Amino acid sequence: MNSFLFVFSCIFIQNIVFVQFLGIDFKDSFFKDFKLFAVFSAAIIALTTISAILAWLLNYYLLIPYGLVYLQLFSFVLIILLCSFFLKLLAQKMCFFKSFNWNLITMNSVVLGVCILSIQKEQSFLSSLSFSFFSSVGFVLVFFLLLGIQERLENSEMPKTFKGVPLLFFCISILAMVFYCFNSI
Repeated sequence: MNSFLFVFSCIFIQNIVFVQFLGIDFKDSFFKDFKLFAVFSAAIIALTTISAILAWLLNYYLLIPYGLVYLQLFSFVLIILLCSFFLKLLAQKMCFFKSFNWNLITMNSVVLGVCILSIQKEQSFLSSLSFSFFSSVGFVLVFFLLLGIQERLENSEMPKTFKGVPLLFFCISILAMVFYCFNSI
């Protein structure tokens, strides 16, 4: 597969939010500060990529050879928790984002979903690495678009019944249809 097509597919065509319906648990996740959003983006990309790599290594070098495939889900969740803990320690040592809520990232379904999808697709190590990285970039892109939509909606006048979640869900559905149109490319 062409590398550009693979990247485009991970970010737009097979977007992890609109096609796989993962990561839609962003009830309190919208950020007002762009710096905090940038930190969230870097953290989710790093955690997703590192966790998927470690999950791939664990699956193909320990779980499959020893017949422990039934422990995949448990081991992947454990890997995500450990990676999140070590990323949090590293971030605190480097004096980054002390007030950042790491539960938004650790408990996000995108991280576990990407780990499981890369194993289910039986990808090679490099394919799994690039799939996890670009899928998390696609998630961050959707999040960025929703952040901009939410900011515009807050500054616009509309009936009280549409303010907040109803109009945001309507905008998300339109955005999902736009991403779905990439399937025909």
